[in-house]
Amino acid sequence: MATEIMIFETKDNEIKLTVPVENETVWLTQAQMTELFQVDRTVITRHVN
Repeated sequence: MATEIMIFETKDNEIKLTVPVENETVWLTQAQMTELFQVDRTVITRHVN
């Protein structure tokens, strides 16, 4: 299973996102979610715990 997320912007300003998927489930660490959603880790912790 890949452990990286990739976020990039195309020339026409569209955001593209690549995340690991296993059995139709997205798996991200809290650190990866903070990067994805551009929020503090405490925000992620509040919603996933």
